[in-house]
Amino acid sequence: MGIFDDKKEVLAFADHYSSCNIWWINYPHNAIEFVLKYANLKLSEVDKIVFFEKPFLKFERLLETYVAFAPKGFVSFAKAMPIWIKEKLFQKNLLFNKLKQHDQNYKSDQNIFFSDHHLSHAASAFFPSPFDEAVVLTADGVGELSLIHI
Repeated sequence: MGIFDDKKEVLAFADHYSSCNIWWINYPHNAIEFVLKYANLKLSEVDKIVFFEKPFLKFERLLETYVAFAPKGFVSFAKAMPIWIKEKLFQKNLLFNKLKQHDQNYKSDQNIFFSDHHLSHAASAFFPSPFDEAVVLTADGVGELSLIHI
């Protein structure tokens, strides 16, 4: 969770830092509350909210992986698909409903956007840096369709 002003990071905070769990995968309620309070903002005053990955691209990658390893991955596929079909493919709606808990005046999902997973990593390295320009290399164990980006 971060707040930016004219493309410069003002503050960033992640729930996994406060929980001491680097594998934190839950909704970052505490991080959002902290950042909004720090910036003295209501969620309805925020111009853009960007989620760290594109759900449909990730879903496509998952399907391609399951097909490539069929039938060995069927058990994993059978466990993952109900969650994807029920929730993750509709991430925008899920996020909107969670975000409304922070501000009863937050009434539209039109400011929720999705970023490429690796671009999110690159942004988290670049924006707090002292540089105006940089080449950023990201290498990750997962992503939407590829693992390494420049």
